[in-house]
Amino acid sequence: MLLGRPLVAPTLAAAVLAASHLAAAAEPEAPTEVGDAGDGLPGVVRTPIVGVAAPRLALALDAGYGFTEAQKNEGAHHRLIGQVGVGLAPLEWLELGVRALGRHDRHPDDGLGSDSGTTTDVALLARAGRDVGSGVRVGADLGARFPGSESAKDSLTSPALDARLLLGWMRSGGVRVAGFAGYRIDQTAGVAEDSERYRLGDRLALGASEFDAVLVGVGAILPVATAELLAEVSGDVLVGSGAPEFSESPLRASVGARVGVGDAAAVSLQSDISLSRRPELAPDSALIPIEPRFSILAGFRYRFWDGPELERAPKAAAPPKPSPKVGASPPKPVATPPPAPTNTVRVTVVDKTAGHPLSDAEAEIIVGGQVRPLRFVTESTFEIGEIPTGSAELVVRAERLKDWRQQIQISEGEPLEVRVEMIPAANSGQIRGLVRGFDGKGLQARISIEPGAHAVRSDADGSFRVDVPPGNYRVEIAVEGYRTQKLPARVGKDGVIVLNVDMLKEAP
Repeated sequence: MLLGRPLVAPTLAAAVLAASHLAAAAEPEAPTEVGDAGDGLPGVVRTPIVGVAAPRLALALDAGYGFTEAQKNEGAHHRLIGQVGVGLAPLEWLELGVRALGRHDRHPDDGLGSDSGTTTDVALLARAGRDVGSGVRVGADLGARFPGSESAKDSLTSPALDARLLLGWMRSGGVRVAGFAGYRIDQTAGVAEDSERYRLGDRLALGASEFDAVLVGVGAILPVATAELLAEVSGDVLVGSGAPEFSESPLRASVGARVGVGDAAAVSLQSDISLSRRPELAPDSALIPIEPRFSILAGFRYRFWDGPELERAPKAAAPPKPSPKVGASPPKPVATPPPAPTNTVRVTVVDKTAGHPLSDAEAEIIVGGQVRPLRFVTESTFEIGEIPTGSAELVVRAERLKDWRQQIQISEGEPLEVRVEMIPAANSGQIRGLVRGFDGKGLQARISIEPGAHAVRSDADGSFRVDVPPGNYRVEIAVEGYRTQKLPARVGKDGVIVLNVDMLKEAP
């Protein structure tokens, strides 16, 4: 049935999926997460946002009411709505979802008596994408909705097939904006081949369409403490021969909020207002989806898994206390030694050449063999407290600047103030990247770069960075239990080469 249909949607989806894999060459940015929409996957209301945390499994439950004004002289229509969505992210770049949407409609007397009916649609979704840096996320999704029908065969052979391009901007601590554009191949009219016999209320509630649609939408999320405020405008613009006017297509505005409850749960409230002008409803009219003029849904969200969990070593069992001997005198209390003295270290970091503060630097203190990062306070100031007195090493790093290393002596009294003036690095190029397994988890790898005998180890998340002069290099990446990879790299003046590598395990 699809051979005669345009292949716009699959082509768009393939293009974005290819682009998202090419975008892996960009440096990944720390994820900024959002809550889940009704399909159990991150999003505003209908506007998706590509997630980056895996593995993740979420449940979404919604229930509510919809009102549709009288279409002629028969009175208003009322709808009870319930939906269940389950979202799964097995890989960092892949998300899967399934949703069941139930509707119970009550229609007024149209001359043949009042009427009511219940139907359930089932939708499947696959979404792919990634964070390409600077908070920008791109991706695509493919979806299939199977309309409710008395015949399972009619439902399975009359789907609505969607393909969409996705774009989002996740600014940490600020408004998150997302949008989509796509195409729907709609065959849902196949469940109502005798639609001319349908009563007016049934035609209104059916949700089937004889026309394909161009899908568009844009939404925004504003985080406020533990809540997210939601706003969105979206539409399914019907197209094709005989399609209705733009204003009669399903168009809607949505607002809502999600509030976190504990670490894994959230409650939500959202409302939709239809912006469409109602089409003519007659036995010989084409089937057009008509949404409630107003609807409100209350929901519950729960994430069973939400990204990788930190592995914790099991606590050693406390040795049993010996039983006191009969007649023995009670043991003398052991004096608790006073806590070791500590102090606060405050570091000011500036660019010595330009004189401006460096708020994007990274500062850490190495004391007692442990690395403890300093937290950013304001402008150029970094701070850490409860550092034991004695000798320690201060390390400060910043892009294109020479690493600062300094031995410091921490004593009791006033906080230790250190001013760091960083200078440009002698090398004007850089090789950086991310080493991961095919499960998406970062790997601690040995990175050797020749010529120059550069050798570093990647961090726990698999990231590494090496400053080098311009030139041609051979980069060798080795992880125990994985096949060693050797890659060429050409670094230009002030150039940055990004090598994101997925390691393949050695055959047993």
